[in-house]
Amino acid sequence: SPDQLEPHMMATAVDYGQEAIRDQQFAIIEDVCKRYDVDGIELDFMRQPIYFRPTFEGQPVEQEYIALMTDFMRRLRHMTEEVGHQRDRPLLIACLLPSRVRLCLNIGLDVEAWLKDDLIDVITSSLEREQFTGPIHEMVALGHQHDTPVYACLSATGSSFQGIDLMAGWAGAATHAYNAGVDGLSTYNHFNPP
Repeated sequence: SPDQLEPHMMATAVDYGQEAIRDQQFAIIEDVCKRYDVDGIELDFMRQPIYFRPTFEGQPVEQEYIALMTDFMRRLRHMTEEVGHQRDRPLLIACLLPSRVRLCLNIGLDVEAWLKDDLIDVITSSLEREQFTGPIHEMVALGHQHDTPVYACLSATGSSFQGIDLMAGWAGAATHAYNAGVDGLSTYNHFNPP
């Protein structure tokens, strides 16, 4: 709900329900893919999880919005395949997503359809706020059902690591993620790696 979001999330929200927004976001990603010799792109759907007006108003989105985002992902996949073909090597699409499939749908992200239609290549499922107990099993099973690797994203900025030994925290979070069957770990917001 909006009262649980940090103020900067509300300030940077854009409405993907508007064609001009989808076109602008596509153009930015396409420019990067065509101008730079990248191996792929990662779409971070966690930094600002408001993509449509209903989410801004604290409501789940309806099917029409989910279809708009799936069409956007299909457009991205088509572009990355064209660029990859020109380079004679694949250009991958990775997505950083909430750990629950239902939460993804509530904000307009139909991960199951994306996997079924081969629109993404890698899932990074966020455990940033619930490193030791987050329900990542469902996302792992869904990804593996479609032969898509699933990584767990761990972050030191979430409340889970506060007040505990950092190494013990990392070991616990990694154990939780690997017990769920993840293919690897991803980290976020680690400002002092040593």
